[in-house]
Amino acid sequence: MGREYDRHSRLYGKAVTRKLPKKSLKRRMKERKKAEMRKELEEDHERKIAEMQKELEEEYQRQNAEMN
Repeated sequence: MGREYDRHSRLYGKAVTRKLPKKSLKRRMKERKKAEMRKELEEDHERKIAEMQKELEEEYQRQNAEMN
């Protein structure tokens, strides 16, 4: 049997239903968790970049003050 897709009708017992197979639900949950983790990593990365830029600006201002 091939891969099951989300929007396909499946025959369960006597009737055709639009019910999602368990494999599809598990796959969706994994994808959602990956997306959440990716979002957290991106936010953390952006925060670190902002902190580093702030530190560099402070260092630049400190060096300019020493030179003048």
